[in-house]
Formats: sequence, C-alpha cells, structure tokens
Amino acid sequence: MPTRSRRDLLLFVGLACFYLLLGQCYWRPVRSLAKPDEALHLVYVADVQRGTLWPIALLPGDAALDVFSLDQRCQPPLYYWLTAIATAATPAPWPPTWMSENPFFLSGIPYANGARAVSIREASDALAPARQFSLLLGVLTLAAAFGAARMLMGRGAAALTALVTATLPAVIFAQSGVSDLALAAPLHAMAVWVSLKVWQRGGSRRRWLLAAVVLALAVWTRIESTLLVVLFAACALRDLRLRRLDGRGLFVAALVGLVLCAPLLARNLIVYGNLTASNCLTVRPAPLRLDQWLTLEGSGFFRAIFATLGEGFIFDPEPVYAMIVFALGMAALGWVRRLRAGVNGLWLLVGLHAALIFIAAIAGSLPYVAGGPRYIGSYGLSWMAMWVFGVLAWFPGRWRRLGVGIGVVALLALHYVTLTRVLWPEYVPALTSLSAIPSDAAEAHLGEGIELRGAVVQPAAADGRHWTVTAWWEATREPSDNYAVFVHVEDETGHIVAQYDSYAVHGNEPTSWWPVGRVFVDHYSVVLPDTLDEPLSVTLGLFQPNTGVRLEAWELDGDRLPQDAVPVGVIR
Repeated sequence: MPTRSRRDLLLFVGLACFYLLLGQCYWRPVRSLAKPDEALHLVYVADVQRGTLWPIALLPGDAALDVFSLDQRCQPPLYYWLTAIATAATPAPWPPTWMSENPFFLSGIPYANGARAVSIREASDALAPARQFSLLLGVLTLAAAFGAARMLMGRGAAALTALVTATLPAVIFAQSGVSDLALAAPLHAMAVWVSLKVWQRGGSRRRWLLAAVVLALAVWTRIESTLLVVLFAACALRDLRLRRLDGRGLFVAALVGLVLCAPLLARNLIVYGNLTASNCLTVRPAPLRLDQWLTLEGSGFFRAIFATLGEGFIFDPEPVYAMIVFALGMAALGWVRRLRAGVNGLWLLVGLHAALIFIAAIAGSLPYVAGGPRYIGSYGLSWMAMWVFGVLAWFPGRWRRLGVGIGVVALLALHYVTLTRVLWPEYVPALTSLSAIPSDAAEAHLGEGIELRGAVVQPAAADGRHWTVTAWWEATREPSDNYAVFVHVEDETGHIVAQYDSYAVHGNEPTSWWPVGRVFVDHYSVVLPDTLDEPLSVTLGLFQPNTGVRLEAWELDGDRLPQDAVPVGVIR
C-alpha cells in the first residue's frame, strides 16, 4: 500500500494531467469568451521586450489610444516581465496591427467595448509560449488549492477543490495565456496555503520568510493583494496568544517583504504620486451609496462571483446562474451548520479572508467605475473554500464521498458541455445555408475575394421610415484587411438622405478572420427622414475605414459598378 503522502502525490499528478489536457482543449482564443484588454496586456509585454523597464500604456505616436491606459497603467509589472521572458524568442507584433485585428476596437462606435479577443493569426507566435506559461501557473494554483483543501477537509475535498480550480476563468485563461490574474491566482492560493500552515503549525522563521516572499510577489502582481496581510496578521496574533511567536523570524520576514515591495511603491509614488496608483482608475463623479450600488452594480458583482465559481458565464445566463445561486445558498447554510457545531481556526481563517474580499470588492465598486467585480477571480481559492466546503458540510461522515462524487461528475459534465457545445463550434463555425437567400437578391463580386451572395431591403416597421438591409457575405480567399460596410440611401439626384456605416458583422467577425467558404449574414438598419416621398435607391459596399478607400465592386458579368457601390433595392 502506498503511504499517505504517496497517495496524495499520485492523486495530484492525475489532477494536474487532467487540467493540462483541458488546457490544451481550451487554449485557442474564442472571441465570445476572451477579455477585451488582452491586446493591451500584450502591448505591455512588447514594451518590456523593447526595453521599457516600467510598462506604462502610453502608446507612442497614437494619442487616440491613450484612453485605454486609464485602467491599465496602474497594474504592477511583474506579470509583464515574466511573460516577456517567456515570449522573448517570439516578440509580439507592435500596434496598431493588433488594434486593427481586435474586434474589441472595432465593434460599435470607435473603440467601443466589444469584449472580444486578440487575432489568432497576428498574435499566435506570442500567444503560444504565453499559453504554456499560463498552464504552468495553473498547475501551481492546483497545487496550492489541493494542499489547503487537504489540510482542511481531507483528500476527497482536496480533489474536488482542485477540479473546481480548473474551472476558474482566472485559471482557464489558458485559452489566451494573457492575463495578470493568471499570476495573481496561484500567488493568492499559495498565500492561503502558507497561512494555514502557519496557523496550524506555528510561524517558524522559514514559514514567515516564505509568507513574506509570496505576499510581496502577489503585491507586485496586483496591488489589492495587500489584503493578504490580514491572514498573516491573524496568524501572528494566534502565535502570540499561544506564546509560540518567533519575534525575530517575524521581524526578518517583515523587513524582507518591505524591501521587496519598496521599488514598486517608490515607482507608484514617483510616477503617479500615489502609493497604490489608485488615482489612475476612473473615479465616479460622486461615490455610490450602498442602495445605489445594489441597483446599479450589484447584479454584475454577484454574477462575477458566479463566474468565478464555474463556467456559467458562457452559457445562457438564467438557468446556469440559478443553479449556481442554489449551490451558493447550500454552501452558506452548510457553513452555518458548521458554525453551530463548532468550527476550528483553519475554517475561520479562510472565512475571514473571503469576507474581507467581499467587503473590499464592494468598497472598491463605490468610488471607482472599474471596481471589484472584475477582479474577484484572483481570490478564487477563498471563494472555492466557501463553496466546496460549505456544500460538503451537507454530506457528513461516510456520505462525504457521495458528495465529492456528485461534484466531480457535475464538473466533468460541465467541461464536456463547454467543449462540445461552446468552444468546438467556435473553432469550426457552422455554415449558413444559402437557401435562405431570396432568388431576387442583389449579388456582386468585390475585391480580395469577397462575394456578396445576396442583399435585400425590407421594412423594419410599419411607419415606412425604418428599413433593414440584409446581406450575405462569403470569402473565396482570406482577406488581408478589416473592411467596414457602408449602406447609402440616395434620392433621385444622388444626394445621400440616410446611411449606416459599420464593421462587417458589427465588428464581431473582422473580414481578416473570415474563413474560406463560410457565409456570414449581416443586418444594417437605416432610418429615413420624415419629409421624403420620392423613390430612394439603396446601395452598399466595403471600404477601408482608415483611408475611406472603397473595395472594388463588379457585377456578376464582370462590369465595374459605378463608385464601387452595389445597388440592392429601391424604397418607394
């Protein structure tokens, strides 16, 4: 029979292999799931690779993009340094290439938040090593989560906690490999694990020193990691009460931590005039009251927690969120049961940490526009402890294995559905049927191998003013640029009375991403003035938004269309 430590090692190795297998399935950037600021994270990495010691998002030569620096430049640079080292052999392309390839910067009005990903083609060389780096960080998170759960509730809970960790968006950043939460998650998990060790076995000089290093690295990754000080302060007070406090070891550890954090704090003070660089965040005109927060921010805040506890954020929200709310409610009641039965100090320590995160995240949401909900993922281990251990409290003794089994099966099913129903269809998008195109729809050839398979004009309302133009596009070869669509409504003299300009498929599918053979359906809305009563002609085409130059357009018989505009219908 293998020893306990050997069994734990074998179990963790199996979990780590399972996570790495999932990571290989999840690695590809899926546009509907990725964070919009990933391009900027890679910009910082390129900054470091070009010799900028303190990455600051002030992009040279393009003042229009400086707006994106507001929420980004205050982030500590540790992650960018490490990623620059990991990707040194394949430096990332410099903007504005990314900006023109990233639908985040395309959809809606200029630079509107479309919540999309970095182009696979433009950033694949930089993303590949970053993804492997992110997978390594994920394994570190699994190890810390497994160790902490093993101390709290035994091997079964440790296995379930590690599986839950693998569902964290902050860990499955493996789909892109670019996120400072990628580094914050393992550091926070390690901090919780070290604090449990100190609480249970006392703060030896070695443990205090390890705690100081982990805490300093966490602060270098995200400044709000200073909350972790509370964990180690609670451990020090416990050691003092039990008269086992190693005062010299604690002093040395505190000194080491301050020395490690001093350059970061000095940088913030010199560059931003603020120790935490919080003045870089967008401050509300007036801080929200708690009742205002509940109505304006509360929904997003709690949904961020739900997303941290599972992958429900990528499904149809209501039923999945309802299930997660039910699990959270069961977990809360489970913690109440344990409190009534008497909870040991380890549980109280983890609960204290989770409560502080909850309060601090709300407090950060009141004065700042970009508040707490976005960053809950970095504290995932504490939320998992509250969730998993609370739910397992309903399976006491011999029934606990049943609870763990149910949790494991549920997570495996969630992963299977995510891969087969959400991710893989994105990898190979389903083709739109050409049979839906009306037989009298306008058709044309455009440059770069783009085919207009059909376009029709239809009334959108009975008032006669609102009309919809529907177009079916297909690429016969991959376009090299991202083109925008123009729709013009002209009177008999050629004067434009209404128009609609938008990136193709509203920026969600840039033309440079179009795979050969896939048909895209796009809809454009136009609103006519009240006073018109003459026939109006409707034309559309493609143009390069930076220069305004239109893409050539030809009729099916090969004749060049006037002004490269395709006539698609008449409004009477």
